[in-house]
Amino acid sequence: MAKITINGVSIDPEAQQPMLAAANLVSADSASSNFILVQTKTPLTESQKKKLAGLGATILEYVPENT
Repeated sequence: MAKITINGVSIDPEAQQPMLAAANLVSADSASSNFILVQTKTPLTESQKKKLAGLGATILEYVPENT
């Protein structure tokens, strides 16, 4: 996984996994969250965005490094 940067704050999900888990920021599913970050290997295609929309996901914004 690549680093994720939001508002100038960067995290490395793999390297910082123990710290994220200790802060209760890691979950097996998103059932109890209002927002989730999805990181892909490449930018999403229009077809992929439509498929996510069909599953009920709303893409709010792009976060650097394909998140």
